[in-house]
Amino acid sequence: MDVADPRRLALVRQRESQRNRIGIIIIIVNMINLRHSAQEVSRRLADRVESVCLRLLPGGSRKGAEWLTGDVQGGQGQSLKVQLSGEHAGRWRDWAEEGRHGDLLDLWAAARGIPLAEAFREAKEYLGMLGPEPATASPRKYQAPPVREQAGVIPVAEEGVVMRYLQLQRGLDPAVVRRFGVEGLPSAGALVFPCHAPDGTLVNRSYRTAPGPNESGLGARKRVWQDAGCAPSLFGWQALPKSAWEKRTVLLCEGQIDAMTWTQWGVPALSVPNGTGAAWIDHEWDQLELFDHIYLSFDMDGAGAENANRVMQRLGRHRCLLVKLPHKDANECLLQGCTADDAEHWIAQARPPQIHKLLLGQELHQRLMSELEPKPEPFTLDFLRVAWPHQGFYFRPHELTVWTGAYGQGKSTFLNFVALNLLSQLSHTGVFMASMEMRAESTLRRLTTTYFQEPATPPHAVTFLEKFGTRLVFADVVGYISQDLLLEMMMFSFQRHGVQHFIVDSLMRVDGLEEEFAEQGRFMNRLQEFAKETGTHIHLVAHPRKSASGQRQDRLEIKGSSLIANNADNIVAISRNPEKDALRRDNKLTPLQDASLHDTEIRVEKQRENGWLGMVPLKFFPRSSWYEKAS
Repeated sequence: MDVADPRRLALVRQRESQRNRIGIIIIIVNMINLRHSAQEVSRRLADRVESVCLRLLPGGSRKGAEWLTGDVQGGQGQSLKVQLSGEHAGRWRDWAEEGRHGDLLDLWAAARGIPLAEAFREAKEYLGMLGPEPATASPRKYQAPPVREQAGVIPVAEEGVVMRYLQLQRGLDPAVVRRFGVEGLPSAGALVFPCHAPDGTLVNRSYRTAPGPNESGLGARKRVWQDAGCAPSLFGWQALPKSAWEKRTVLLCEGQIDAMTWTQWGVPALSVPNGTGAAWIDHEWDQLELFDHIYLSFDMDGAGAENANRVMQRLGRHRCLLVKLPHKDANECLLQGCTADDAEHWIAQARPPQIHKLLLGQELHQRLMSELEPKPEPFTLDFLRVAWPHQGFYFRPHELTVWTGAYGQGKSTFLNFVALNLLSQLSHTGVFMASMEMRAESTLRRLTTTYFQEPATPPHAVTFLEKFGTRLVFADVVGYISQDLLLEMMMFSFQRHGVQHFIVDSLMRVDGLEEEFAEQGRFMNRLQEFAKETGTHIHLVAHPRKSASGQRQDRLEIKGSSLIANNADNIVAISRNPEKDALRRDNKLTPLQDASLHDTEIRVEKQRENGWLGMVPLKFFPRSSWYEKAS
């Protein structure tokens, strides 16, 4: 078979598509595998707390709602208690040993005598949460930091130039500096920040020149670097207090001196390596996975915000909280006189990143109070009003109404009647009309005729425009209009002319929607978003599928995607009275029947707010295009 054979090409493309789908599935599985937080693992362990107790503390026993044993090794006694039920299920405490408490993940580590990271991995395996191994390249190999000649290094314990600089020029407590093990390297005029793994192993060193008096031996020009080939690790694991692990909470900042500043204020902190790369996240992932709450205190500038955003995307926005400072960074705040009380306030005010349109219920308090207030009756036509608010049909703000009905049944004529009543009854409301099936001046002539209930004349037109001309806005387009242009016109009309009602006639005159069902759904979403954000009402004409002559159409027969009906707040169908039309066609309509039978039917097929549905019979006066309720 020739390579260019269409069937072979189709088979090749099909196989490539299958491989692509498989690749995407692998990526998704790996993402899910990596996104399990310590909080989630702990919660799932609590769901099977008694089984976990049997596994970790087999020497204990159940008594009431608690599992009792002597200690984390399962010894004799009842001082260690694990809650088996209720909102605190999985929490434990050893009353015979101060500070021995936590959740089941802590218990797993304590009972096994292993680091928390290893307990986390074992617990995930026990829960079946590990999934397949990530399909990634082999992990990068890093070398150990070089051995330094001790003669060339100045330990901080000697209270030398390093300590003087950090204490006098950066405001740091000597005890905090010693806790982080900072050293000096006079040959390079630099500070040395040793980076340890949580188990104490030295994995890297960061260097930073620092300005100072010439006699100090420290360089005057700032420069940063690291030991070549070593792991890009976080600085400060060796100084992290036990409480950070117990609370699963830590702060990340952009500088070693800032990390020491936060620690001095009583906030456990780590510093990211120099630069804005993210290789350190891959290296430290297993350790950071154990923290449910990660505060980010990056520099208060554009670069800091960008760096924080990149870190949040990798670590997971759900567990990150952004800290806002009054100055560029933590150490500058310290030098400006800020205290531990200030730091406590900044931490308390830290907030998770804003996800567009995502709100907590408590953030909706004012909107809920407004929602609960009695609402004034919105505009409606007299013959559509029954009993506000539960019966009848109303043109509420923030809603989208779809008008449907077969060709020639009077949809456009009725919407002209609605527009005229809006202008007449609401003195401050503007109306936007996009009737791509008719010229703007023709629509204006019909509105004038309906208003005066007689054929329009030039004097009528002058009077009509004087009365309503500044509140009536037209899209001067015949044929097709793009979504973007239509919505741009609508937004301008809302902002500049105070338009509250938008009439779009019709959906199929919006370019690109005729046979594109998915695009129809997206357009409906855009209209809904517009109505909800502006508090306006949108009237959209949607034609029905072809049906037998004289047959009434309903919401299920709208032409196009089902998303049109699904995304509408209201659906109203307009049709002539088929029985009366049949009599007229057969020349059997008597004057008595003409007077007694209604001409038009308005059927409310959907109304999301109050659920009221119904049919309203109307009399139609062709000379003026006026409607009245049939008796």
